[in-house]
Amino acid sequence: MPYGLGMDESVDYREPDSWPRIAELLARTPPVPSSSADVHHCPPDWSWQPRIPDFDLWLVFDGRGHGRLNDRLDLRLEAGSLLVLRPGDHGTIGHDPSRPLSVLSCHFSFTDPVTGEPVQPDPRLLPRRSQLVPERGLLTGTFRHLVRAVHDPSPLRTVDARARLLEVLAEIYRQDALAQGVPAGTLSPQLADAIDLIRAAPETRHSLAATAAAVGVSTRQLSSLFSRQLHTTFRDYLVESRLDRARSLLTETTMTIHQIARALGYSDPFLFSRQFRSRYGLPPSHYRSAP
Repeated sequence: MPYGLGMDESVDYREPDSWPRIAELLARTPPVPSSSADVHHCPPDWSWQPRIPDFDLWLVFDGRGHGRLNDRLDLRLEAGSLLVLRPGDHGTIGHDPSRPLSVLSCHFSFTDPVTGEPVQPDPRLLPRRSQLVPERGLLTGTFRHLVRAVHDPSPLRTVDARARLLEVLAEIYRQDALAQGVPAGTLSPQLADAIDLIRAAPETRHSLAATAAAVGVSTRQLSSLFSRQLHTTFRDYLVESRLDRARSLLTETTMTIHQIARALGYSDPFLFSRQFRSRYGLPPSHYRSAP
């Protein structure tokens, strides 16, 4: 049986090792886009009978369509519909002539990094063939950048296009997980903003109230975000960010221990040393000299 025509196997995000296995797939068999990447504004009398030799991403951003894939999967297409077509897939796709489809598409292959030859990944590590993207703004923008990169005449075209394809696939996996009701492992925008504030100035005595106000949530909401998404408390994260910066200063500068402590807002250098040793198992002076 040709690859891709059996059961519509796809990744089960509830499996505890699903994300590490996806990351391994993308790293060990890097996806490479072909030159076939475009924006298509389909004419009213358009219809498509795909028979896919490789992988093809197909994202609708306007119009309405319909179709059938592999004689078993009925398609209803609208803005936000995404197809992740696999080698061997076939079918028929049409649209409403009064609302013709506009789509972004890109063919690609998973490749052996040594030979450059296409490889067929385990279908249980692939996104679903058909999905409606819950939050399509980011994916649409990233996909457009991918199409531009494929046709960019720059000497860095190949590197840029591969990086853009990875971004697109990473977002597809996150959206696929989100559509199935599984947390995608990405930080909320408010928590990401709070982290940026803290890490930009670890020496500052950030308060929960001021940080929450700065990112537009209540203190209770921010505290909950640290607990649910980072499995830590706001206060512990403050200490962690200071000690992380201290580690960089110890290995990358000639500042003394007292200077580093003061630079990170510690009035008591002994408190700094105790916290550092508790976190890393060595006092700052020994950490600096460790191989």
